[in-house]
Amino acid sequence: MRLVQVGNSMGVRIPKAIINQAGLEDCELEMRVVDDGLLLVPVKSAREGWHEVALTAAKDDDATTIEGSNEFDNEEWTW
Repeated sequence: MRLVQVGNSMGVRIPKAIINQAGLEDCELEMRVVDDGLLLVPVKSAREGWHEVALTAAKDDDATTIEGSNEFDNEEWTW
């Protein structure tokens, strides 16, 4: 691979097969400088994994769950 001029910057053309293999299709990337060069990693959403954490927390709490299985939720709210 070679660096190529892209406006006032430099760029690298990454073959589609490598992008597919790395799972980098249609995602924002972060570039990090490492000892041997550069590392490209997908940017994770700030909310990534929240759903799983909330479900786990709900299972650990006897009084409340996300589905609204406590007495107040079942009687007072319209779901």
